[in-house]
Amino acid sequence: MGLSICQFQNIHKDKLGFLIGSGPSLKDFDKSILDKYVTMTVNSSISYQPNCDYFVSDDWSISNWSYYMRDLAQSDCVKFLYDKKFQGRTFHLKQHQICMFEHTWYFEPRTNKYNMKGLVVHDDCNKPVIGARTSLASGLNILSIMGCNPIVLIGCDCKMNGDKRYFWEYPGYHKPVRLDRRVTVPPSVKIAEGQKQCNDILEYWTLFDKMNKNPPSKIINSTSDSDLKVFEKENLQTVLEKYGERIK
Repeated sequence: MGLSICQFQNIHKDKLGFLIGSGPSLKDFDKSILDKYVTMTVNSSISYQPNCDYFVSDDWSISNWSYYMRDLAQSDCVKFLYDKKFQGRTFHLKQHQICMFEHTWYFEPRTNKYNMKGLVVHDDCNKPVIGARTSLASGLNILSIMGCNPIVLIGCDCKMNGDKRYFWEYPGYHKPVRLDRRVTVPPSVKIAEGQKQCNDILEYWTLFDKMNKNPPSKIINSTSDSDLKVFEKENLQTVLEKYGERIK
């Protein structure tokens, strides 16, 4: 039997929590800093920090990637997975490490209707996780339920760096591979598609910001190079000077 999200209510009350995206800026980050703090990886950043405490994803398509089948399976972290997207896709994972969660909604494309209240971050494990265009938002809500404060974002670039969108596209990192034999698109198409997805995610965060002027946990963006402007920006040194004693 899997885990319940309520088992994690306030488990890290007032501890510093890092939410790790997979943007190019991670290549310049000293990840040894993370060892003392609560960490949650999102999608492919599991291959950057496999010894994280938690992993989160809403995106079933990651099951087509080697990092989901190999790196996540080898990690002893707790895996938070969106139930409707990952049913039948967890056979390779240790079941006692899986926590399936539910979402509310914020946008219905079939009717073009918005449910803006579905974007409000909360710290109540009995409520579904907020509606999310990006798995990062789900992680933000789950860390809030855990009581992490502040929550610090790293690797959340929300933009391309030249022709690259992910840290693992740079030398020195093990590059994950697709398992579904999808044909690689030309570089020009890849850049256009990547930037469009980044723009869509930035639009989501703009809506999120309108509904979350007083979230339950302080949210800080410490990504070194980021187009995500809705959160307070502080460099990592300042964050650690203020909150560095809040170890797990």
